[in-house]
Parts: sequence; structure tokens; C-alpha cells
Amino acid sequence: MRFTEFVRAEVRVARPVISVGLIVCYLACSSQAASAPAQRPGGESWKATFRMSGGLAGFQRELEVSSSGGATATDNKRRQRVTAQVPRDELLVIGSLVTAAKSTDASRPGSCRDCLEYEIDITSGARHVTVHANDATLAGSDASRLVDALRRLQDRLLSKQDR
Repeated sequence: MRFTEFVRAEVRVARPVISVGLIVCYLACSSQAASAPAQRPGGESWKATFRMSGGLAGFQRELEVSSSGGATATDNKRRQRVTAQVPRDELLVIGSLVTAAKSTDASRPGSCRDCLEYEIDITSGARHVTVHANDATLAGSDASRLVDALRRLQDRLLSKQDR
């Protein structure tokens, strides 16, 4: 066998092996990119803890969600706990709202004894934000979109547990 024939034979054998290797690398890289955490533009990760309490039903619920996409919803009254991964699109929306959040403090008006109370604690690097709101102060406030997004996620996770 001449050298050129030997090289051609080796290339025929090596080409499929290299192709499979490239495909495996591509798939591994693309799955990491799809599951990469939604982070602030500066690359900082964040964690938000949302608490909802009160109302006529006496809610005592909590939701923890982080930039990694992990979420845990807890209903203390019904003794339920659900852990799930937040879809990337929803996580990006929540992440942008978390990044824009500012500390607020809304005390409960005396005429609203049955209002739901909302508390959100956000940690992002050295930044710490606490948002307090209730049904009477939420409408039209800066926190309303964040409370709505977190409450929808919390309700959806806890409703999956009921099924």
C-alpha cells in the first residue's frame, strides 16, 4: 500500500469519527446555553423570596425563585411544597422586573383588614431590596407587575400539586 492510499483510507475512517465528535460538542454546548441562568446584564445572579399572607382565606404562601431558574412554592396553610424549573421566557421577564425593583414600604390601611399582604426580598450581589405592598396600595404602584408575575408563578406551581 502506498502512502497516499494509506492516508486516504485513514481519512475515510477518521471523517465519521470527527463528525460525531463535532455533533456531540455542538449538542453539549447548545444544551448548556439553553439552561444558562437568566442574569442581569452585568452577569450578577439574583434571588427573590415572595411572601403572600392574609386575606379572608388566611393565606400563608411563599415563593423562592433565582436567576438559575429554580423555584420553590410553599403553601404553609395546606402544607404543600413544590419545586420546579421556571421556563426561560418567564424567567427573563421576572429577572428584568427583579432588576428594576426598588424598596418600598406600604403599611396596611385601617380600612383594609382583609387585604392580602405582599413582601418581596431580593438579593443580587451586594444589592438588597425589600418590597412591601398590600391590595390597597398595589394598584398602579411600581411593584404591581413584579407581584403579579411572582403570584402567577406561585399559583401555577401550587395548582400543579393539586392535580
